[in-house]
Amino acid sequence: MERYGVVFAFNGREPRFSIPDFDHPEASLMLRSGTFPDRFSVDPWVICANTPDLLHITELHQFDVRNDPYEDATWQDYSATFPIHAKTPAGPVLDIRPEIHGTNLFHQNGTVDGRWFGWSTWMGIPTPGQTTVFYTICARPEPDETREQTAEFLDYVLKLEMSIASEDVPIFASMRYTPGNLTRGDRVLARFFEYLRTFPRSHPSADFLK
Repeated sequence: MERYGVVFAFNGREPRFSIPDFDHPEASLMLRSGTFPDRFSVDPWVICANTPDLLHITELHQFDVRNDPYEDATWQDYSATFPIHAKTPAGPVLDIRPEIHGTNLFHQNGTVDGRWFGWSTWMGIPTPGQTTVFYTICARPEPDETREQTAEFLDYVLKLEMSIASEDVPIFASMRYTPGNLTRGDRVLARFFEYLRTFPRSHPSADFLK
């Protein structure tokens, strides 16, 4: 199916979940889609696990978190949500609702300094152990705002999201999860690993895979 100017395909007979929506109708949004310039030398689930790794939000990104993300996390059959309300080191305040759908789709609605934006990334596997990351970022034009002004806001939030992602990228290459090493601060991450382990295979040959 086509959404946000991108063609999505589900590798199975029947999709287990729908492409997630933004908070506002697509026709009312200015959207921009693209591809991260480099491949990542990890599988998509490793990148998705970065979101429920709540400790890294304060330790790596140095966010001043104002909510309790451990209590606010919610779980569905084929997705999970991790709300974050935080001030970034550079000053902008994020009130966002990141979600993981399946094992390779990140989706987010929320605000930066009170203005809404949407951000979604999904991962493909061009070769085993490699991930290509695609993205869509969007904003809703403000009343009496010109198209150029909305585009400037999109530039701003894209730069903000990319700057946050740039702090994660060097870690992906050397990231290795070892059983038995998680702490109490990793309890949401631990539950996400269980979500991954029990996620049903949808490939038509699933009965023959181990």
